[in-house]
Amino acid sequence: MSVVVPVSDVGAVALPVLVGVALLGERPTPAAWVGIVAAVPALWLVSQVPGPDRARSDGPRVTAGVPAALVASAGFGVQFLAMAQVGEAAACGPWS
Repeated sequence: MSVVVPVSDVGAVALPVLVGVALLGERPTPAAWVGIVAAVPALWLVSQVPGPDRARSDGPRVTAGVPAALVASAGFGVQFLAMAQVGEAAACGPWS
């Protein structure tokens, strides 16, 4: 959990930001770019195998949860992108 949660959370936010920049013409603030740049090495540090297992050349270099976290982050990111496409009229219902 200490690896899967941060990797999936940052990936879930990074995908909509990258789609927004590449396809929608959005431009994050400089502070947002600094946060994105700081998150990349932080995720690399979190995902590394600690201790003596890291010295083994035949073992994995990242923890086992990283692939699952990347798949989860892609799912969350696609969900956020889909939710952003819902207009204000969708919020109107019999209870509003």
